[in-house]
Amino acid sequence: MSLRRRVLLGCAAVALVLFVADVALASTFRRYLLDRVDEQLAETAERIADFASGPLRGRPGRGGPGPGRGPALTEFYVGIAGPDGRLLRRFDTPLRRDRGVPELDPDAVRGAATGPGEPLRSFAADGAHHAGWRVVALQVAGADQIVVVGAGLADVDPTYRRMVGVLVAATAAVLATLAAVAW
Repeated sequence: MSLRRRVLLGCAAVALVLFVADVALASTFRRYLLDRVDEQLAETAERIADFASGPLRGRPGRGGPGPGRGPALTEFYVGIAGPDGRLLRRFDTPLRRDRGVPELDPDAVRGAATGPGEPLRSFAADGAHHAGWRVVALQVAGADQIVVVGAGLADVDPTYRRMVGVLVAATAAVLATLAAVAW
């Protein structure tokens, strides 16, 4: 085998390794971003469920779920569902009005709902304009209610696409350098 052929095979092997590494990095990064969203959702749902099951549950003007409550200032979608998974109340969230709300299937809410102290299971939901959502559902202790908290993925997707763009540009630069050396 000639030297030129060995160099070309070496370049092809490097290109294959770069492609596999890019796919692994991109999928790991996407999983990391979704895990961060899931952690934030779990923390928020647990706080709301703790508050909703506490001694001030449903008392007007106390900031908890109930009549007299002002708008919730959060970027998350927050709702209360019944034991059947159907939404009973949605809290107004002025920090993200333009993002719409997730389209929640009552069966998915009921199926994903976990009890207090159990690990939360996030699930995907569609929203307005085909926007993706991550959602968790947590049963309120001592009540027939499920706290539903969701986060739109409108910020995750551009971050992911930017990272993939950087990977593609870096891989193209390395392959162009290899091609110049091999030529």
